[in-house]
Amino acid sequence: MKLVYDSGDFANTAETAQALATYAAKGAAPANLRAEAINTLADWPKASGRDRVTGMWRPVASAREAKHPADALRPAITELLRQAPDAVRVAAVQAADRLQLTEALGALRDIAGDQKAGANVRVAALRALAGLSDDKLADYLNVAGHDGSSEVRQEAIQTPRRNHFRS
Repeated sequence: MKLVYDSGDFANTAETAQALATYAAKGAAPANLRAEAINTLADWPKASGRDRVTGMWRPVASAREAKHPADALRPAITELLRQAPDAVRVAAVQAADRLQLTEALGALRDIAGDQKAGANVRVAALRALAGLSDDKLADYLNVAGHDGSSEVRQEAIQTPRRNHFRS
């Protein structure tokens, strides 16, 4: 299966991006492979050229079209963020950030404030809210600073510092 994802790194077409997004949205598919499909889409605009299967260098032949993965993932992103297993949700959160999918802000806010969500998912959501320059980020960081999870509290401390150096 990893060969199929790897071919997505080098086939710069809307159809390839759509195939990866469709697979990622399949609830019956294994979570690790769904997450890998989403990661491939998130990496699409800045593909490294390193073969994901062999580790060998294979330069990307042409400029990457950032629009393809964003357009392919956009219809499924909210459902992935709300209903998928944690590994898939983390990949979807990171993809929403890297592909600048602002329509995911509502779901990201829900995740950041959901005490039932895994700490790794909430941490990723806080980072994505920062990456998307959410105007409500300070409110979520304030709540996260009092969270029961040390990972979430630590992220609440680190996010403002990280954003300061990003500017």
